[in-house]
Amino acid sequence: MDLSKPKPSKRLDLQGIRALAIIVVLGFHFYPEYCPNGYLGVDQFFVLSGFLMCMLLKRAENQPACSLVTIFYSKRFKRILPLYLLVTLVSMICLYYYFPETAIESNQSSAEHALLFVSNRPKTDQEDYFLMLNTGIDIFTHTWSLSVEIQFYFLVPFIFLLASKLPRKIQYGYYILMGLFSIIFSFTSSEIVSFNSVFARIWQFLIGMLVYLLGVPITQHPGEAEYQVLKEEEGKKDIEDLKLLLEDANDELEDDEEEVENVISNESAGVSLRVSGMFSYILLCSLLVITAFPFAIPADVVRPAVTIGTGLLMLTSEDNWILCNNILTYIGDISFSLYLIHWPIYAYWKLTCEGNEYLLITALLTSIALAIITFETFEKWYLKLSSTSVGILVVVLFFVNIVTIHKDDIYDHIRTIGRNYSNLDDVTENMTVDDAIYLNHRWGVNDNKNLYAPSCDYESIKTPFGWCRHTVSVTD
Repeated sequence: MDLSKPKPSKRLDLQGIRALAIIVVLGFHFYPEYCPNGYLGVDQFFVLSGFLMCMLLKRAENQPACSLVTIFYSKRFKRILPLYLLVTLVSMICLYYYFPETAIESNQSSAEHALLFVSNRPKTDQEDYFLMLNTGIDIFTHTWSLSVEIQFYFLVPFIFLLASKLPRKIQYGYYILMGLFSIIFSFTSSEIVSFNSVFARIWQFLIGMLVYLLGVPITQHPGEAEYQVLKEEEGKKDIEDLKLLLEDANDELEDDEEEVENVISNESAGVSLRVSGMFSYILLCSLLVITAFPFAIPADVVRPAVTIGTGLLMLTSEDNWILCNNILTYIGDISFSLYLIHWPIYAYWKLTCEGNEYLLITALLTSIALAIITFETFEKWYLKLSSTSVGILVVVLFFVNIVTIHKDDIYDHIRTIGRNYSNLDDVTENMTVDDAIYLNHRWGVNDNKNLYAPSCDYESIKTPFGWCRHTVSVTD
């Protein structure tokens, strides 16, 4: 290894793992018949996120509790919110202009859930994520994972602060015990709750945190525990004193002993690195086989295997040349943009292109191209801004999103000022052609809402509202 070469600002192998995760997710969304297990890439994202969260929290470990929480939230929200809000806004604008009118109403509601990071809460008890992927009507279906992650953000600083009060060895047991509770909750809950609930996903984030903590004593990357740095600095004086004592010793004997020690140390380190390297390649191949396997594997079996396997890979993959290659690391860099952008484009293809395979490839390539453009322009730009500037940008984007989502309601309210509507459907005797065109548009947009019967208790999701169980008798 060339010691003169500056170390990268982040672990390239982790970017490589991130790249492989987004690739299988794209495979699952665009070609689910060929990559039915690709949804596991999101599970890998959760492990990677846990690692990053622990790194940020460790860096601020010596800060007061309030400062630690503030620093953590400011860094995480600065990274996520501007791009997330921009893509949400652009998606809503495209929805109004390019998507079928029948898709507008449901997506206005989904956009509200996405803005509040509660997309992982099903609208009905029977709502199924994989069914929503198949229909492709909801352009914010993919935001469920961001909702899970943001919800964990509100828990993790306090989980970490409690752990920091415990002795080092007990901390591992604390995280493992909490992870076990999460696993038990996941396996004893319904399939929908197990998939969507943040409490059923905590164990995956915690594995990423444990990976970081286990790697602290040997890592050479930014974010290593401050106690290591202090320990090294405190040891400098002892080393200098030792050198003074050895100056009068026999130089030849000292050189011989040092050479022997270096040989033994280098041989031991070389063996350890070779074993670790081989293990990382075996793990990498195993995870690729599972996530890209062309036949569906039961989630209860494969999810723990992929989650734990990803954690072990992160422990051993630092010098993995496959994961550190330039192509994969760049895909890892654009993975956040690509994840946010690809699904609305796929949903548009699903709703309008009648299954055209050539247009599907075009949709995939368009997603990649837009992700690159977004990363190289907007993403790199706002990450250089101050926290105050990013805060202002976030507030502006959030407000514009709210107005865009409710633009029809706002226009309706303005339009009715000074008019007297006696009919429930807003039809009047002195309507103009423009009024009729507008009402026809609104009826198309609000088709589901107009079909809703207040006296029904709807059961099933096979239709927009399902079977109606009347709560009022016909004679009432």
